Amino acid sequence: EMISEFSFKENIELIIKNGKKIDTGFIGTQFIMHTLSNYGYADLAYDLLLREEYPSWLYAVNKGATTMWEHWDGILPNGDVWPKAMNSYNHYAYGAVQEFIYRRVAGIEMTDVGFKQVRIQPHPVKGICEFYAEYDSVNGKIKSSYRYADGKITYSISIPPEIRGEVYLEGQGVFEFDQHGKFEITIDSESLAEVPF
Repeated sequence: EMISEFSFKENIELIIKNGKKIDTGFIGTQFIMHTLSNYGYADLAYDLLLREEYPSWLYAVNKGATTMWEHWDGILPNGDVWPKAMNSYNHYAYGAVQEFIYRRVAGIEMTDVGFKQVRIQPHPVKGICEFYAEYDSVNGKIKSSYRYADGKITYSISIPPEIRGEVYLEGQGVFEFDQHGKFEITIDSESLAEVPF
């Protein structure tokens, strides 16, 4: 246990020292965002999420990507591409970040099999003042969004009739849904506009 804790802290220091760049292998990338968030480094995870320089998800998006690439630099800054024989632009998803976005930022988490019950616990990100996500579960569409304006943040959440759920907001407690409907609340918030995006 001491070795794993040391390794974790050592790797955090390396990420920061390396300019907050993703430095994982393709298989390990699927774990980094959740691991950082679960162990008190959510701000570092969000820095990685919003990074636009290579290597990053937004580097690829800014180059026109709509799916996960096989290589972080499938298209180089000068426009050159990797050899076609080893350059998939729709690769398997260990390197994708979308699960983190819907589970952590939108906060959509299944708490009973088949999405019979959910917990919605959104985590707004500095640099994203307006956010909307929906998850098309087997029991219907679950929606989670937030909007920051004028020192306040408004959360809007809706769940379909077949799902029971609860909403947890930091500092506000738990709000339960006994039946489908829409939950909306506006509360005071620190600015989300500090990081440009």
